[in-house]
Amino acid sequence: MDRTATLTPTSTLDTLLVDHAVFTSVRSPMGEGYRIIAASGGLRPDERMETTRRAPSHGSLCETNADAAGVIGFPLPTGRYCVGYVRLAGKEHTSRGGMRVHTHFVFLTLPQFAAFACDPWLVAGMIAAIDGDEPLLKAESSMPQLSLGEGCVQLPDASPMMPAVEVGWLESIVRSALRGSAFVANSAALSDGCEQLAWRVIPRVMRAKRSISIGIAYSPARNLDVSFVSDGVEEARRAVLGSKTLWLDPATPLPGTQLSASSACAATAAGPFEDWMELTQKSLNAGRVGELIRLCDAVDCDATPEGLATTARLYEHLDIVSFAAEDELARLTTRYSGFAPTCKAQKILVERFRKAAAHRSAQLAQERDSSLE
Repeated sequence: MDRTATLTPTSTLDTLLVDHAVFTSVRSPMGEGYRIIAASGGLRPDERMETTRRAPSHGSLCETNADAAGVIGFPLPTGRYCVGYVRLAGKEHTSRGGMRVHTHFVFLTLPQFAAFACDPWLVAGMIAAIDGDEPLLKAESSMPQLSLGEGCVQLPDASPMMPAVEVGWLESIVRSALRGSAFVANSAALSDGCEQLAWRVIPRVMRAKRSISIGIAYSPARNLDVSFVSDGVEEARRAVLGSKTLWLDPATPLPGTQLSASSACAATAAGPFEDWMELTQKSLNAGRVGELIRLCDAVDCDATPEGLATTARLYEHLDIVSFAAEDELARLTTRYSGFAPTCKAQKILVERFRKAAAHRSAQLAQERDSSLE
């Protein structure tokens, strides 16, 4: 395989060029052990240090089969966001035995990360497609930048109507993320891809500021905000117990560490994000999962309680205005006549609202004319 051909783009038009690095364990003149064995020239010393600190090493993947894979993502002090695609790459060459863990990291600016909907899962999928079946295991002093194409905002696969237990689990995750809490979520008994779905129902601007792992054994030393575990659940639960990190379980909550689905409603009603949580709950229960994700993807700034409340009310009023009576239509139209959006989601919604209001006004005028004939 000619790796240089893969890593060097033929054109810079409409393509995302990123710095990248490989973290694994190989023999080299520099010695043995897990470290960054290759990197592009733009990787900065503090980024290298932070990446090494968080990178998965021997035995870090939850699964042990040959196809095991994981994803890790975290913001860096430099303002870039780092995403790693983690997998097994042959037998460990040291006396530890077992399988070697290999992570290919990429370093994205925030606009580049936004081109992937701030979803590390989508970025990791691109890395996996580029690497194919031949992960880099040769120590190289420097590599060219990597082309990630034009980005991808594909929606996760999700059933429109999910079991109540999964809806409650997703609500707990959104609520914890809104509050800025660190948590470990048990995804063992839920549908495939539930982790990516849970991430995408968090407003996008919050995703860009939070760290995450999927399929990687939980370790407090990595200091991640969000960890999804589907294997090694008991070990992760014990590690979380007694700490400030929440344990989110779809079945049995731990006393003092997690809000159950039933207590979630009471907590939401009294919290600062009540309007947004109500929108989330209604959308999930009504099977409007794709619509909810697209809305969250468009929240590119202003995820304050007030900002999200405004977005939620605008979303609700968009539904109402299409069937509003004349007095209500006049009230709502006046309310949004001079509205100044504070995020992309509000801009999209208010444009749709004004079109819907104009259409409804024309309908009512036609009805009035018909009644006079």
